[in-house]
Amino acid sequence: MSLATNRSLAESNLGLQPRLERGKAQLLERYGELRLIRQAVTERHQKLESHRQGADPEGLLAVLQAEGAKVEDESEVSGAVRPGENSVCVSQCGRESGVCEA
Repeated sequence: MSLATNRSLAESNLGLQPRLERGKAQLLERYGELRLIRQAVTERHQKLESHRQGADPEGLLAVLQAEGAKVEDESEVSGAVRPGENSVCVSQCGRESGVCEA
């Protein structure tokens, strides 16, 4: 390769330098955006996994059964008839229907 050809190629390469620098800057900017997007996706994935683990059907069934038993126990404890309530109140006032006046 002759000296003139080598010089011509060098000048051509130097002319492309600004374009190369702009491309590098854009690439770095896009990698920054990608890093932020990846971080957001990772956070959302972790949140989704924690919600999914909390929604285990067997776990939910156990919670529902426990709450049902609790409500049933509370209703048995508070099953006493209140005055003015329409119900069967044989044990309270001797009547089988109507309004309890006890």
